[in-house]
Amino acid sequence: MKRLTREVTLGALAALVATVSISSDTKADSVAEFYRGKTITINVGYGVGGGYDTLTRLVARRFGNFIPGNPTIVVQNMPGSGSMLAANHLYNVAPKDGTVLAVFASTTALEPLLGNQQAKFETAKFEWIGSIDKDVNSCAVWKGAGQSIKSLPDLIAAKKTVTFGASSPAASSAQHAVFLNKMFGANLKVITGYDGTNAVKLAMERGEVDAACGLSANSIRGAYRKQVESGDLRQCDQHA
Repeated sequence: MKRLTREVTLGALAALVATVSISSDTKADSVAEFYRGKTITINVGYGVGGGYDTLTRLVARRFGNFIPGNPTIVVQNMPGSGSMLAANHLYNVAPKDGTVLAVFASTTALEPLLGNQQAKFETAKFEWIGSIDKDVNSCAVWKGAGQSIKSLPDLIAAKKTVTFGASSPAASSAQHAVFLNKMFGANLKVITGYDGTNAVKLAMERGEVDAACGLSANSIRGAYRKQVESGDLRQCDQHA
């Protein structure tokens, strides 16, 4: 099998609807020969238990059945800098032969275009496999942040500073919160450095932060389901 000349990635929320990008003159039997007995590693740019991780592991259970040669699929978590660590690793370190894929945020893919020097990749040179989901990201407040916040107007009118947890300034969990501050003057601050959705949830339960943004529907149905159903976590805004 001819080696790929460009990186292969799963963009946004786990794009697993195709195998890998290969030359048109590569025959299916040679693809099967290449992948038979091999392992494909999918690096998730967030921590265990979050929406990205949960969805990727769900799809990975059957992904290998649709690739000639039926390779073993292994999911590894590579959290850091709002999934930028995974993107940088894929572009600069991982082998470029279709045996390593990555899942990272759509906002991360924009960072080189915004002049972020930490983004050590060229977005246009990734091979995008596709997307299996279109989602809506929400912001939510834990137990009203001690101020009975139940809606966006409540958040904007809050007298005490509401603290949001996020993975990095480049992540939607931070960007959406900053938008609420810049656009509406919401009294809030963002604390970055958390591994992902599940880490922020635990931080809210410990009282370290009051709220979170960038919560996909998958996260709400998965990592945050019990907290939403109990009423401890209440969505106060949504971003497409």
